[in-house]
Amino acid sequence: MPIDAAAALGDEDAAELGSEALRRAAELPELERTSAGYVWTGRDYPAARVSLRSGEAVARGLEEAGHEALRVTISREGAWDHEGATVELVPGEGLLSADAVFPALHGPFGEDGSVQGLLRLLGVPFVGSDVLGSAVAMDKLMMKAVFAAHGLAQTPYAVVSHHEWTQRPEATAARLRPLGLPVFVKPANLGSSVGISKAKSRAALRPALDLAGAFDRSPVPDGGARVTVLQGSVALPPVNVTATGEDAAWATQLGYGRTSEAAVVPAGTYDVEVNLADSGDTAISTPGLVLEGNSSYVLVIMGEPNNTDHPLEIRPLVDTTEERSATPTP
Repeated sequence: MPIDAAAALGDEDAAELGSEALRRAAELPELERTSAGYVWTGRDYPAARVSLRSGEAVARGLEEAGHEALRVTISREGAWDHEGATVELVPGEGLLSADAVFPALHGPFGEDGSVQGLLRLLGVPFVGSDVLGSAVAMDKLMMKAVFAAHGLAQTPYAVVSHHEWTQRPEATAARLRPLGLPVFVKPANLGSSVGISKAKSRAALRPALDLAGAFDRSPVPDGGARVTVLQGSVALPPVNVTATGEDAAWATQLGYGRTSEAAVVPAGTYDVEVNLADSGDTAISTPGLVLEGNSSYVLVIMGEPNNTDHPLEIRPLVDTTEERSATPTP
């Protein structure tokens, strides 16, 4: 796959491969105009920097092949931008009238099927793996399960969660001892080159697991809870989300379909309010929300005001992805 290679290589090689890919693609009569997309998510900063370089390299390759490259970036807040203007994403309406999209994206939200699913909803063709292949490949545990189901040979491995490692480090290290040395430790839900260590000794295993945990799912401090807010109500304008006893809001100016940055708060019971960002009016108030320690939650705002069938509510969901942290492999 030439474009897969282009998205992973340096600028000079990527541009050459991009040109070759577009030369082949130009044989299709429908393909006259293409867009190269690259990402700056803020959620995975190291991969975002690589994405910017890869996207620009692919865009130059498109232009050298005689095609128009429409550069699209995604901000830390999730806004899509083209030449300083916000890109409106409407299902079935494509992306800037482009004939194809080159998602030069690295890391979470770029390689894990998220953007691929969005491009499918937009109804625009794109280069690279589809939703399922992207999601399976990004989740190392699922990938290994699929390999095993098809009888592919693999080295032994073990899975370590943040909670297990921070709460029971000695027992965890003992559980990993049968793997032998050296072992490679990598984040379970990240790209192929970030946060990876080779531990040649038992002493080196601890910093390797700490590093993988820092780059993958952020550990929840002992006794605390991690909260992310998802604004899933199409009927609401941007909102602010506040809770009793908290100095800072859990979310500000959160528009439909957006998620907030994670906030770590003490475990306890909270009265949560969703207020309209512009007017300050209260859209919904939820008293008595219980957050348990060493847990992660996604608070989903859903429903519509004055709709008895689908009333406006805040639905707390436990984020089980926190249990996947690192996969040491000999």
